[in-house]
Amino acid sequence: KLKQLKYFSSLHHRGCVNAITFNSSGQLIASGSDDRYVAIMDTFTGDLISRYKTGHSLNVFQVMYTYVNTEVHQGMRVSGPVCHSRQSVLH
Repeated sequence: KLKQLKYFSSLHHRGCVNAITFNSSGQLIASGSDDRYVAIMDTFTGDLISRYKTGHSLNVFQVMYTYVNTEVHQGMRVSGPVCHSRQSVLH
């Protein structure tokens, strides 16, 4: 049950954020940006858990968790098919 919403002024990016998604528990937010990074942060504290360069040459427009919430997938559009890569969020 949601008791309070909190506003975060930063999602730990240096460019426009194009995509955000929550894991199934709602504990983590993954975001993708024009800076070509994906950031994982704690939904409730705003703490940065992980931030990594995707290796894409274009902006990140989609991020998603796998059904087991151990990997984050991101994609970019390249005049046609979407290119994907993945990163584990477990440390």
